[in-house]
Amino acid sequence: MKKVSAVSEIPTLLITSELIEQVTTILTEPFNSMDEAEQIWAELKCQLWHITNLNDLPTDQASKDRLLHAIEYPEWIESLDSDTQISLTVVADDGQGLYLLLSNHITFDEIKDAYHGN
Repeated sequence: MKKVSAVSEIPTLLITSELIEQVTTILTEPFNSMDEAEQIWAELKCQLWHITNLNDLPTDQASKDRLLHAIEYPEWIESLDSDTQISLTVVADDGQGLYLLLSNHITFDEIKDAYHGN
């Protein structure tokens, strides 16, 4: 799993250039500029977690709790291509967002099962 805390870090993800472009567009769409997006992300401490397989899941309790909350209460989920989806969950009262970038081959139920030992 890779965590990014700035939109400008999206190109560091090991994904195709087309996905980089799609993700960047989605993350900056609500803002007037990339600078504004970066400022809001920094202020709210937003993150994007790129999870490529179940072995990538975080092991510390705070991250586990955050991930389980994110998969239980997504604001929206969007398929980006045949293999990838992105979701957004607001995880704090101030509007802090956690985006999950997942393979479509990983379901939310599989993540829950991985943590609950089912």
